[in-house]
Amino acid sequence: MRTESEILATAQNVDYTLIPELFEVAPKTGPTIEIQDLLTHLAQGTKHLRIIDVRSEGEFEESHLPGAESFPILNNLERREVGILYKQHSQKAAVALALKFAQPKMQSLLDFVSQSQKETIIHCWRGGGRSAFCAHNLNEQNIPVKRLVGGHKAYRQVVHEALYNQEFPPLLILSGMTGVGKSRVLDLLKDKTACLHLEDFAQNTASSFGRIPYLIKGSYRHISQKSFEDSLYYHTYLNPMPISALGLITESESLRIGNLTLPPSLYAKMKQSPTIELTCSLEVRVKRIYEDYVGENHKGLELLGKCLQSLQRYVSKAQMQSWNQLYQSGRIFELLESLLVDYYDQRYSCIYAKATMAINTDNLEEAAKEILEKSTINS
Repeated sequence: MRTESEILATAQNVDYTLIPELFEVAPKTGPTIEIQDLLTHLAQGTKHLRIIDVRSEGEFEESHLPGAESFPILNNLERREVGILYKQHSQKAAVALALKFAQPKMQSLLDFVSQSQKETIIHCWRGGGRSAFCAHNLNEQNIPVKRLVGGHKAYRQVVHEALYNQEFPPLLILSGMTGVGKSRVLDLLKDKTACLHLEDFAQNTASSFGRIPYLIKGSYRHISQKSFEDSLYYHTYLNPMPISALGLITESESLRIGNLTLPPSLYAKMKQSPTIELTCSLEVRVKRIYEDYVGENHKGLELLGKCLQSLQRYVSKAQMQSWNQLYQSGRIFELLESLLVDYYDQRYSCIYAKATMAINTDNLEEAAKEILEKSTINS
């Protein structure tokens, strides 16, 4: 990776007299689509639509539109170099370097877009240089595409407004002690009714051991706050699944899940929403915790031991010593039972409205069926 001084030194030796202006290589002409129109299409499903995000891979990973495909016309390193020239040298120098990076990729982009007959939307961060350049060149090649006005920034403004400046829609809360199967029930319900599976969105089960289930399944991915909000917005406002008469179904959570924070409107709505308490036997709870956090072939055992040490600041030395002895002697079921009874159950305090009913989850399928019956689906 070149240093700033190396990038600027190279730029000093270039004659930019014949370099075109940004508006010449990236004219904001041709067909466009507004963000609200695009979101309307997304709410109806994306089978007829293709969204291509030409921002860098880092920008895409942090946040992207539902169903968007990544084609970085400038990758992370290239975007960095162009940005340095734009800020510290001149727009023409930045345009020249951007063209050097982008032009060789245009044939690949043309091939990428031509793979589908769907209506294609292209966007970058603000709907400016990168997407205008790509859309103009594709349309010149008789490949019809539309440019998203305002780019990804316009989408993020909609997400922020919905989650932070509006009252959250009605919810139905599933509460219950650790291990009763809230996440498992949501997994069964999400294909039948609209759900907010907060822990799945966060890739964290909201405990000191929170990432282990995702790591041992090989499905873990880093989630940014923006990406977390994207999932909340999609499943609240764009998800085509029917919503129960009592509202979107979600699990009880605190304000924070790992390093992520719930929007205040969501947290406030959760605390006053109707609540179903899920219950099951201690034996079943321990078995489920073992399956989720230790798993087949003891995949999570080492991680469990490491995460266990993070609890020592919350408990007595005697308690910590007892847990370590159970872990080291391989008495994992006893360890998990003690963690539930002596730690998590003691810390459990329901911040939500008093449960109007309780449903036993020893049989998860029956529990999910009963929740659906109690909540009655609206179309």
